[in-house]
Amino acid sequence: MLRNCVVLAGVVLLSGCASTGGGMGGGSIEVKGAGDQLEDQITISTIGYNRPFLGVVELGTGDPFFRVYIDKSDKKVVSQQLYVYTNNYDWMNWDEARFRMGDDLVKIPMTKVASDVDCSKYGCFHSEDVVGTITNNQLQYFASQEQPITIRLTSSRVTEHTDVEISPDEVKAFLEEVEKQTN
Repeated sequence: MLRNCVVLAGVVLLSGCASTGGGMGGGSIEVKGAGDQLEDQITISTIGYNRPFLGVVELGTGDPFFRVYIDKSDKKVVSQQLYVYTNNYDWMNWDEARFRMGDDLVKIPMTKVASDVDCSKYGCFHSEDVVGTITNNQLQYFASQEQPITIRLTSSRVTEHTDVEISPDEVKAFLEEVEKQTN
């Protein structure tokens, strides 16, 4: 009996953490502030669109997403950003994101907005969160592609790089929500 209860509790715990659509990794677009009279901005984010299991970014990888801030008084975009959460074996000091738009190599300056180190298990993990401004034309290009877009994070301090991919479907859903909130 006790064993069955433990197994059942484990199944419930795991199913509560898994994505089934609309949660972390479930293709959801997050909108905050739209119906809140005390907020002067609307924030739209794809942070939960395609998150890693339990939100943990594996060593040597990154999790990209988009965020936009819209002024509620005039429905204009204040800032449109590309965020990337990364996890590496050492500090990488990412300061640029690169991707191709047709034949052109586009470079976006990135700024570190958060960092943390965890040395509790089998070496250290260095997480760095970086952000850069992305244009509507760049997002439109991403949305028009048939395959995922590769974004390369680089650093002027180290020779390493990290490639991350973003789905055109994620960008399309993001742009649709931005359009909805600005009209």
